[in-house]
Amino acid sequence: MALFDQPADQMPEQPWELLAYKPGLDPAKQEKRLKEYCHTAHEQAWQYMSASEEVRQVDQHISYLMGNQWPSKRPSYKAAPINNRLLRQLEEVTAVLTDVRPTFEVQTLNKIYHEQAEIHTKTNKAWWTMQDNDLALGQATIHAYLSTGFLRVVWNSSLMGGEGDFQLVPLGISQVMPIGPSHELQEWQGVVYRDTRSLSFFKKRYPLTGWKVKPSVEHSSYARPFSRPKYVGQHAFELLSPQMKRVIGGVPQYLPGVLQQAPYTEFWIKDDQLNTSDNEVIMGPPDTNWAYRVDPGNRLYPRGRLIITGGDEFDLMYDGPNPFWHGRYPFITIRLKPVPWQFHGVSELRTKIPLQDIVNTVLAGILDMIKKAVNPPLIFPDNAFSYAVKAQMDPNMPNAKIGYSPQSPAAPQYARIPDLPSFVQNTLLYAQNEMDDDSGLLDVGGLARKKITPAGNTLEALKENQQTIMRLRGRYIEVALRELGEQMISNFMQFYDVRRRMFLLGRDGVSFEDVFDWIPGEMTPAGINPQDHRKQFVFLMAQGSTLTSNREKEALVAFALAKEGRYSTKALFRKLGMENEYDRVMRELGEEEVAMIRRMTLSQLLSGAAGGTQGGPGGKGSKNIENLLQLA
Repeated sequence: MALFDQPADQMPEQPWELLAYKPGLDPAKQEKRLKEYCHTAHEQAWQYMSASEEVRQVDQHISYLMGNQWPSKRPSYKAAPINNRLLRQLEEVTAVLTDVRPTFEVQTLNKIYHEQAEIHTKTNKAWWTMQDNDLALGQATIHAYLSTGFLRVVWNSSLMGGEGDFQLVPLGISQVMPIGPSHELQEWQGVVYRDTRSLSFFKKRYPLTGWKVKPSVEHSSYARPFSRPKYVGQHAFELLSPQMKRVIGGVPQYLPGVLQQAPYTEFWIKDDQLNTSDNEVIMGPPDTNWAYRVDPGNRLYPRGRLIITGGDEFDLMYDGPNPFWHGRYPFITIRLKPVPWQFHGVSELRTKIPLQDIVNTVLAGILDMIKKAVNPPLIFPDNAFSYAVKAQMDPNMPNAKIGYSPQSPAAPQYARIPDLPSFVQNTLLYAQNEMDDDSGLLDVGGLARKKITPAGNTLEALKENQQTIMRLRGRYIEVALRELGEQMISNFMQFYDVRRRMFLLGRDGVSFEDVFDWIPGEMTPAGINPQDHRKQFVFLMAQGSTLTSNREKEALVAFALAKEGRYSTKALFRKLGMENEYDRVMRELGEEEVAMIRRMTLSQLLSGAAGGTQGGPGGKGSKNIENLLQLA
């Protein structure tokens, strides 16, 4: 009987059906169905990643960055120089793109919440500075240089002295895998995040289910490549070649390590299941601020679903709604060279590695020529020397005296070293210049070595023309930061209470709703759904504000306008990214002005008191002394 001729209750479930909850089914069978779904989803996501050419080339690109740029079978007498321009350019590009002090603000569509919008702006900037998120952005940019990088927004309970705080975790291309991929991550049908955790982590975080996780052999053991036989001494075994060690050593041994670990996997899924029961359902842990009630007929997971598993067998640790009010995947995509035909961006090293090979090859050829020029080969007839002399003579030894047979048809002579063609040096310069142009960076060192130093305006024009690529990369970074800002508005509203905001901002962190509301300490007004309230705010970022060169130009213009009185002092501080310092600076300026007035008054009183106390106790000098004592 064909598969589809079977009764519906006897047909095997399809993978997409395993996610649905079946009323009346045994909980153990429900968990087994979810484990099967997770296993299938992970395998499908991994197959998609394995088919991506960018993913397959990541290991090779990392090897080039680490300096492993020559084949292992290259003869030892051949030069193998490495002018690692790739790593240097990566450092320079990362430094430019992560020297970030973004100009942004949170605005509201409702003027009633203007005060809250200002608090969100200041909170975002304070969090960005305190957690050193620019360094996390730099690590994610390195991943993006190879193809695609990610930032994961996670709550780290160990930060802020055990109080906990949000942390940005940089991730590589193989740690975030798609289910139903599209060009934008937030449009995926699901996200699979995979990492490694210790067994103690599972037991501590999930005390009821963490004991199920078994250690993974791949992550909990180490390999002893070749075991030494007892009849071979240790010293003799170390002197053997790897091939001989493999022959006599046998199969590598895998020994248990001191740290037992297992895979940790998160499945963030868009689940459209409805509450098909006749009763109201509570979703999420009841003691959390992301728990909610679902009436019959409504969606069970309007914000999405999160399944967390542990171990190679995908043992279930957590199954519930997305804990974030914003309902997005807590992952930020960073691509420096995105393309419309695939999600993963094109690696920056794809075009640079062939040029790097040219540089290394030319340098190796030049070094080999230098070796021959310094130690030229000796050409002689076969009967010019005896076998004993041939085996021991070194014609390049200083003061070497070598006699040859008079029966030799020709005298021994050094071989003539051919001249190096001019196109060799030209090819080297061409490859180096192409790599510099492709990087998008201005070669300031090269300009400094020129005999003529360009004027300031000329240098600025060169920067404008050559750094077009860097400005485009900066725009891609801005897109990622804008997505991060949108998520953090909701996260701060959800997880930052008034005490945390006062710790960061002082009295500026307190809103009207924190004090004069039915739910004190929360920014969400009473009677309003928090998920609806967060939609009142928009994260705006000034275009081009992530690049230092653009900020410097805008700062110069702001200084010029402020000097002419056409730009306020507060706006100037905001343009410089120092709006949090405005109140303190103005207060200190006021204190200095008061102190200066006091000093001037004190000087006048001292000069009056120096005139003596003529006129008795009520004279002018006595009054000056009394005023002086009061001023002091």
